[in-house]
Amino acid sequence: MRPWQQLWRSASLTSKTALIMIVVGTLFLSAVDYWQTIQIRSTFRSRLLNELEVQAQRDRLLFDQHFRAQEQAVQLFAQRSILHHYVSEKQQEWQQESAPRQWQEHHPPPWLPTRSLMRNLIAAPYILLLDQRQQIREIYREQETLPALAPSLLQRISALPSDNEPNHIISAAEGAVYLVSAGEIFDHQQNVIATIVWIAPLDNDFLSIFHTTTESDSIVVLLHGITGEVFASSRPERVASGQTRQQLEKENILFGKLLDYGSAVQVPIHFISMVPLADIDTISFAVRQSIRDQFVLGYGILALLLLTIIILIIHKVQHSTEKMVAVTAQQLGLQPQQEHSGDHLELIEQQLQWMTQEILRSRQQEQARQEELQQINESLHASLQAIRQAQEHLVASEKMASLGILVAGVAHEINTPVGTGITAASFLESKCQEYALRIENDPPSQAEWQQLFLDLRESSQMVLSNLMRAAELVRSFKQIAVDRTQEERRLFGLQDYLHHVLRSLHPLLARSRHSITVHCPEEIVLDSYPGSFSQILTQLVVNSLMHAFRDGEAGKISIDVLRREHSLHIFYADDGCGMSQEERQRIFDPFFTTARHRGAHGLGLHVLFNLVTQNLQGSIHCDTAPGQGTRYEIIIPQRDTYQSSSPSPRADEET
Repeated sequence: MRPWQQLWRSASLTSKTALIMIVVGTLFLSAVDYWQTIQIRSTFRSRLLNELEVQAQRDRLLFDQHFRAQEQAVQLFAQRSILHHYVSEKQQEWQQESAPRQWQEHHPPPWLPTRSLMRNLIAAPYILLLDQRQQIREIYREQETLPALAPSLLQRISALPSDNEPNHIISAAEGAVYLVSAGEIFDHQQNVIATIVWIAPLDNDFLSIFHTTTESDSIVVLLHGITGEVFASSRPERVASGQTRQQLEKENILFGKLLDYGSAVQVPIHFISMVPLADIDTISFAVRQSIRDQFVLGYGILALLLLTIIILIIHKVQHSTEKMVAVTAQQLGLQPQQEHSGDHLELIEQQLQWMTQEILRSRQQEQARQEELQQINESLHASLQAIRQAQEHLVASEKMASLGILVAGVAHEINTPVGTGITAASFLESKCQEYALRIENDPPSQAEWQQLFLDLRESSQMVLSNLMRAAELVRSFKQIAVDRTQEERRLFGLQDYLHHVLRSLHPLLARSRHSITVHCPEEIVLDSYPGSFSQILTQLVVNSLMHAFRDGEAGKISIDVLRREHSLHIFYADDGCGMSQEERQRIFDPFFTTARHRGAHGLGLHVLFNLVTQNLQGSIHCDTAPGQGTRYEIIIPQRDTYQSSSPSPRADEET
């Protein structure tokens, strides 16, 4: 009999009843508390959502007021007489100048009003002055620390249509979004002679007006309609740029809509007001605690009354039990087992079973034990098979995930040269159409023909170079992808192959400041499995990026390859945070990870260990310490290495 069974049989009915009431009461109170928690959270969530809807309308009204106020301010600014006189005097000078003139805070333009007047206007940090041909002539920055406007943004502003929309929301090539307000300057004949443009970046500083003017704790963010990421927040310390809507919905209640200013919005923007879900827990905690205390007190009083009644009944049951056991033993002529304490109902059951089953007990127990062991053995065998199948499936999934990283990286890299080639080809087409029309109407001069040929040659060279770059990326991806999926043994140069793999990982490295240095003799040629090398290197780099370096840290990774007498040694090292001795001993175990909260599942280094020890018949060792980085040594037998017939060493490369 097991210890807990002996303890249970030796316990009195009073103790058992009290224990059962405690367990049942705990489960009941937990279920009621859980149900009430859901109801209270739902009630407060609904209330908070209604308040958020009202606050979102107020926030949007503030945004509209600022939108219209800047429109009115720029229109009033364009009507100032000093600006009219300045533009009239600069007409001839602008026709001779090509580059726009720059003005700053300590060197303001003469057409800018005094500081006292500027404070009364909702002035933007950037002001542009365009001539009647929509060419930018003068640029004013409110502060010298402000960054210069991107050329792509200036080009878009010059290309804005001259319609009835004074305000526009546009984005630059680097992703920044701006509110652009324009006001036309007329001469005495009401002809447009210039245009004044105010530019206000839609960033965190712009949205901070909502945090300072509203009485609510709600947060206002702007989401890019194409990328779906936050690019401006009124509370940047709580909502950082780059978060997606799905990430915000996990911790906040959102309410918002798409900005609908018609053709004025050239990039879709979602205006969203939100409140953290943690506020619901703060509000409902006190209510839940009060209700919980009342339930505990009520159940305690009820349990005490029931326990008193049960004790009275137990005394009568104990007296009847003693008489029943004595009469049974006397009539059957048996010596009953002596039990001086415990549950008397259990004692009755024990005496009856002892009298009727004593002879067959031994055989039945042995048979039951054998059947139980057989069932346990079969269950363990089935569980082992299921675990092995699950492990094989997860290992295969890890390999496909590694290939997915490669596909995403190559797609990102190919996008840039293909996009550049398309832009150059479009430029060629537009130039050809332009000169085809001019040949019929106004034949170009010799200088214009020479400029055309120069543009055609530069654009053709641009198309050719970018297509060759895309072709090289596709060739590298094709080779690495085939190696990973088919796992065929072949001859390959290790140095070139390592650089092909690192090129496919460029998008992962481009988002950080880490650097990778490769030292590998060019004459090393392997007759082995290139797909295994690709997965090993990819897994080591991904493991360093996820575990070794903190966000914003600039780390260094080195890969050194040495050929020794009987083996090939690959040394991989990073200068990250390192690992403890306990972690180092378990890094190759399946499902062991220190970053499960970030989505890691603990199979990466386990797959790497299998590739090294099984596919390549080699060995891998790890040397690390906290704060001293991590170093791996991979040893591959010499029978898989060959020397090229015509080696030509070249300098080490750094990625």
